[in-house]
Amino acid sequence: MGEMATAAADLGKIRSSATHLLTLINELLDLSRIEAGKVDLNPKSLDLEKLLRETMETVSPMVAKNGSRAHVAVAPEAGAVFADEMRARQCVLNLLSNAAKFTKNGTIALDARRCRIGADPGVAIAVRDTGPGISQENLQRLFQPFMQVDNTKTRAHDGAGLGLVITRRLARAMGGDVTVFSEVGKGSTFTLYLPARATIARAA
Repeated sequence: MGEMATAAADLGKIRSSATHLLTLINELLDLSRIEAGKVDLNPKSLDLEKLLRETMETVSPMVAKNGSRAHVAVAPEAGAVFADEMRARQCVLNLLSNAAKFTKNGTIALDARRCRIGADPGVAIAVRDTGPGISQENLQRLFQPFMQVDNTKTRAHDGAGLGLVITRRLARAMGGDVTVFSEVGKGSTFTLYLPARATIARAA
C-alpha cells in the first residue's frame, strides 16, 4: 500500500510538472506570434454579457475552492464589443484566473460598462478582487515579460509571467488596452478596454 501511495504521488508530481511545462511553452509561443505580427484576428460583434458569464463559469471552481464569491454585472447600455471572440475570451479569462488564484475568502466582481477609447465608443470590462493587492514597485513591472509578483518558492500558479503581457498586447491588437489599479491589502482592479465597433479594431 505504501509503494502504491508513493507511485501515485510520483505520478502526480510528473503530471504537475508536465502541465507547468506545457503552460510555459504555450505562453512563449503565443507571445512570439504576437510580437511577430502573426496572430490572425477575426473581429466581429460579440454578445458581451454571454461571453462574460461563460468565462466566469470557467473559473468558478477555482473561486469556490478558495472560499470566494463571484459576481457579474453588465450595464444595460454596454451592448456588444467588436473583437476576436477567442482572443477576447482569453483576455478576460487571464484576468479572472489571476483574481481567482490570489483571492482567498473574498470577492471577485466582473462588470462591464460603456466608455470611450480615444474618440471612439468602447466597453470597459473590469475585474475587481479583494485579494492581497500589488505594491507600487510591483505595479511598475507587472506588464514586463517574465515578471511575476509572487516569486516565492511556494507560489500557487504556473506560467512564465507572460499572462498579463499577452493580455495587454492582445487587447491593443484588437484596438483596446489593459490598465490596473491596486492597493496593498485592499485588492486590485484590472480593466480591459475593447472597441464597440469596427472602426478602431486593427490586426496585430
